[in-house]
Amino acid sequence: MSFKVLVLFPGRTTTRIGLFTEDSEITRNEIRHDKGELSRFKTITGQWGHRLRAIEESLAASDGQIRDVSADAVVVPACSSLKLPGGVYAVDSGFLEKTKKAAPHECPLDLGPALAEALAGARNAKAFAVASSISSDELEPFSVVTGLPELTFSGATDILNVQASLHRFSGETESPVSGLSVIVADLGENFLICSCREGRVVDLSDSNERGPFSLSKSGSVPAAQLVSMAYSGMWSIGDLTSSVNVRGGVESYIESGNLDEVMKRYEDGDVFAGIVAKNLAYQTAQEISAQAAVLHGKVDAVILTGICAENTLFVELVMERIRWIPGTKVVYPGEDDLRSMAGFAVSVLSGREEALICGRGFSS
Repeated sequence: MSFKVLVLFPGRTTTRIGLFTEDSEITRNEIRHDKGELSRFKTITGQWGHRLRAIEESLAASDGQIRDVSADAVVVPACSSLKLPGGVYAVDSGFLEKTKKAAPHECPLDLGPALAEALAGARNAKAFAVASSISSDELEPFSVVTGLPELTFSGATDILNVQASLHRFSGETESPVSGLSVIVADLGENFLICSCREGRVVDLSDSNERGPFSLSKSGSVPAAQLVSMAYSGMWSIGDLTSSVNVRGGVESYIESGNLDEVMKRYEDGDVFAGIVAKNLAYQTAQEISAQAAVLHGKVDAVILTGICAENTLFVELVMERIRWIPGTKVVYPGEDDLRSMAGFAVSVLSGREEALICGRGFSS
């Protein structure tokens, strides 16, 4: 049986829609909501009815492939403020209630579960939400300790592409996720390097606060020097935060967050660009190696994914330093969050996985 999945991704002024089967993409569309229209609503969650009408109108107005679209499931991303362990959740009364409690965060993704329930109900379909963030109770206790009792490393970060890569490898190798020990390096604007065991992300580094620098984030920096910068009187908290998490990393050195441009300059003989590129690969390989230690060296695969994995020269620079790590080396270039969410829904519809129930098996 071929399943059909409708995927929604609410953004600040857009709602992305995709329709997929388990093997292919049927179509996708991006609804651009008028900012003036949205400003009429006091809260983002108040936009629910407006967005639902816009989605239904978009589906009805599309070409013949998708007109009066039917679906076996409607799937949305879960808002990261819910702080759920990663996985596919059934959108039921418990999940909707938990989303309501998170609504004061005013994240556009708060709209998703209620939209999914409405669209699924009209189509006699199932509604799912993919939690692409993790909480500290999914991480190993060792991984959140920092060296200062007042500070802990956060586990709340977007791991959708990590989960998608893990499940893709599981499907390609016909190995259950629960039996795999895998390192996934999601190398996008942010670098997220995770060790995954038995389907859980047990440790990670996130360039927002530790690990290698990325295209626009500083990663780990010398703490004492950062404190000195903060109290030098030369930086506001906004400027310093921006320098670390918005204009840091590669962009702070070369004024470009485009890895292809940096690698091209390196290949053309730009010495400084070469230094930055090699250090980016060096720190990435260093963190992948550290995650191998988390898994006690028992690694089934190392997966490189994200937009930076599309650059073959950068991938080679990383690979030459991690060949010693056991297991298969896999490259899944790029990312596609709509297709990934459809894949998660199909895993549940086909019975390969069971949908999680909010409040069952973990603290809600």
